[in-house]
Amino acid sequence: MKAKLLSVLFISLLSFSGLGISAKAQVYVSVYANIPLAPNINLTIGTPVISAPASNYIWIDGYWSWDNYYREYVWVQGYWALAPYSNAYWMPGY
Repeated sequence: MKAKLLSVLFISLLSFSGLGISAKAQVYVSVYANIPLAPNINLTIGTPVISAPASNYIWIDGYWSWDNYYREYVWVQGYWALAPYSNAYWMPGY
């Protein structure tokens, strides 16, 4: 009984005095994302030298587009497209 009381007293003294065993855990989390940006080069030549196939066609400028296969941006050439209505013009999106 006396030994049990002494061991409990000894453990409690160690825990309150700061000399006891303490466990510390550190957790580090890092996230790395490689997100390529579209090139800041505009390869648009303007309206091409080749004339429109017909008077109701409008020129759509080229643009940069992401290619999942090559995992990079690729340039999509401009093209002639049929206008949805008379006197329509193309407004590029952003």
